[in-house]
Amino acid sequence: MPSDEILAMGIIDDTLNGIDDPDVVERVLAWALKKYGTNGNQTIRLDQATATTQDTSPPTEKPPVLSPKGNEIEGIAILEPEGKIVFTLRDIKADSKVDAGVKLTLLAAYVHENLTGNEECSRREVINPLLKEWRAYDGGVRGEIANHNGIISVNNRTIKLDRHAKLEAKKIVARVLDSKIMGTWSPNRISKPKKKAGETSSDKKTKKVSFPSLSIVAKLNLRPTNKVSLNDFVAQKKPTTHFEKCTLCAHYLHDTLSIEAISMDHIYTCYKHMQWRLPTDLSNMLAQAGTKGLLDVRNRSNIHVTNIGSNLIEHDLPKKSRDEK
Repeated sequence: MPSDEILAMGIIDDTLNGIDDPDVVERVLAWALKKYGTNGNQTIRLDQATATTQDTSPPTEKPPVLSPKGNEIEGIAILEPEGKIVFTLRDIKADSKVDAGVKLTLLAAYVHENLTGNEECSRREVINPLLKEWRAYDGGVRGEIANHNGIISVNNRTIKLDRHAKLEAKKIVARVLDSKIMGTWSPNRISKPKKKAGETSSDKKTKKVSFPSLSIVAKLNLRPTNKVSLNDFVAQKKPTTHFEKCTLCAHYLHDTLSIEAISMDHIYTCYKHMQWRLPTDLSNMLAQAGTKGLLDVRNRSNIHVTNIGSNLIEHDLPKKSRDEK
């Protein structure tokens, strides 16, 4: 039989966990301490009383409080000047696509509130693009999100998190920032096809495709003062193909921003900034641009625009209509 102490602690824990309003929880604790918080001449402080209800197992590292530095949560997301959030995390530390979809939704809504101060997060502008980027946007994922008790649908356009979901999201942030934890699921991992009847593992090898890990260059300013912004340069040149876009980005970074060592991350950052759809394999696309003579990509950390690429950007774009030729 459990002791009276354990039974009482369980009842208190169940009761307080059922209260969503933190102010109510504080008032209940204050009342209980005022009525029962003395033992002879010794007064039990709030921190002592709450410590008795904590797990006695070995202490674990507490999730860090999310403290944005200006417009950035390092390793998680950046709030751009126009109000768009760019997520910079590399691994959601998930075990499956559905698990990733739920974790990304919780993290996105939590980060959105911390960076903007608005607890209501847009599905169309924040949640759905992030899920699509991580290849976790399908009926199974959306169904699991809809069934999550802590993800509240305000209307068809926005969601918000309840108190318990925010605590869950904080733990997700801590896992993402913990370099010791590795996820078992990746959006770039191709699942094994089902074997045909009578087929053995030696009959057919599973093709696995992996893509280079890319990240946002946080300090890259694509709206520089007294210089043409990338948005305006794109509006002038009107690139349409990935070859044109990759070459234009490299040309802009070198000629306008005077960046000498251009990496794939720089090109990736430009794509994300312009909200362009990414090629399936950016590294392969750059290699093809190199084959066409537009870029020198022998060193992916030091990409250069060739003379052919410069002529494309400076003289051939925007493409002329038939009437103009």
